[in-house]
Amino acid sequence: MMAADLAFFRGWADDERMEALYSSSVLNDEDMTQMWLPAVHWSLNGLKIHDDGSTSPAYTPSLLIRRNELTQRFERRGIVPVPVVFDHVLTILVARNQAILASTLVEWAKEQSFMGWLLNSTVKAPVRWGMGSLWRVLAGTDDNEPAHKHPYVSLPILSFVCDHVHARALRLLAPHERVFCLDDRAAHSSCAAREFSFEGFCRAAGTSKEPAARFLAAIDTSELRYIALYLVSTKRAVMHDGLLKLVPEGTGEGIVDGDRTVLLLEHTIKAVETSTEKLHAQVDTAQAKALDAKRHGRSSEAVGYWRHAKLLRAELDTRRGALLNLLSTKHQLHTMHTQAIVVSGYELAAKSLRHVRETLDLSADAAHAAVADWRDVMEEQAHVDAILAESDASLAIDNAALELEFMALSPPTDPPFLVEAVAAMPEPMLVEAPARPTAKARVAEMSK
Repeated sequence: MMAADLAFFRGWADDERMEALYSSSVLNDEDMTQMWLPAVHWSLNGLKIHDDGSTSPAYTPSLLIRRNELTQRFERRGIVPVPVVFDHVLTILVARNQAILASTLVEWAKEQSFMGWLLNSTVKAPVRWGMGSLWRVLAGTDDNEPAHKHPYVSLPILSFVCDHVHARALRLLAPHERVFCLDDRAAHSSCAAREFSFEGFCRAAGTSKEPAARFLAAIDTSELRYIALYLVSTKRAVMHDGLLKLVPEGTGEGIVDGDRTVLLLEHTIKAVETSTEKLHAQVDTAQAKALDAKRHGRSSEAVGYWRHAKLLRAELDTRRGALLNLLSTKHQLHTMHTQAIVVSGYELAAKSLRHVRETLDLSADAAHAAVADWRDVMEEQAHVDAILAESDASLAIDNAALELEFMALSPPTDPPFLVEAVAAMPEPMLVEAPARPTAKARVAEMSK
């Protein structure tokens, strides 16, 4: 959303208006409070607005609302809002479920749905702890801590980014390709840049021209986990043992052994590729040392390095063959998944056709009976036509004889009295019609 689309920034050049928005009057004015809420979310895109209304990148985009950063982001001509304004706005954001503590988001994901978390937080918790605990659950505050000390996740921005990631996965990836590695252990440190890691997929989604891409390309890596948690909590993903699987919303799909097998194969291929690259570098090093020793006349040393290089090269060929086999296996796995989808399509098509046939009572016996009945009717009608044609034979007329008889007839003559009456009629006289006056003449006549 552009800054000009927000009521908060439309009067950015109006000192009197902005002074009111930056004052404690906001606490008692619902309209001004309402203008503040989308402005806080907008500030997370990392843009700074200038006096003329233009914007420029100034901060790193983030999904997190940090109380201590809002002062800098809303600084205007050296003036910042009074502190109670931010406290009030953050309180309203939390109360209206537009912001949530990161730690609470983890609990929310464990509940697998927002409604489950909301029910537990607003109904069950107050009954057990009293209404005082309700505020601490929603706002994430403690009686001994300053208000809004911890960062909040902006739910509108998070939802916007998650929609982009989920839609992209469903649009571009086959079902078996929507399983990603989330493990942050050392053994998985090389997964981040790979297409089978969730981070790698999110960064790739950040290269598109869609509005959410700016966040995905620039946000800190640690914030990507909030995207995964939100997808899980909204039932668009499942998470288990370091794996994340994106699924169509509400399908209830889970992570199966086949998904783990595909990811394990991806990790194995990555490990073999890495070791192959290192071994190739060792071969180049051994060959370089052999040539250098030969140039300096150290023949025995050169032969030793060359022998070592040949052994390494043989091992390199073996690993390349293994890598080729693994890549072929990966391709075959993808082919099998595609074939499974095709088989499922045939099964669905057969089921649909069977259902339609049963509904319409369509079968081979019914078709044979219908065609046989039609043939019987047509044969009977042909027999009727033949019988009627035989009965009309006595009425047959010779057309040639009829034509000769017609040509022999003489044309009829007019009666004598009609001929005499026509001859006695006088010739018609042509009378010339008077000329029609022109428009100018008619106007002159009317003016008299």
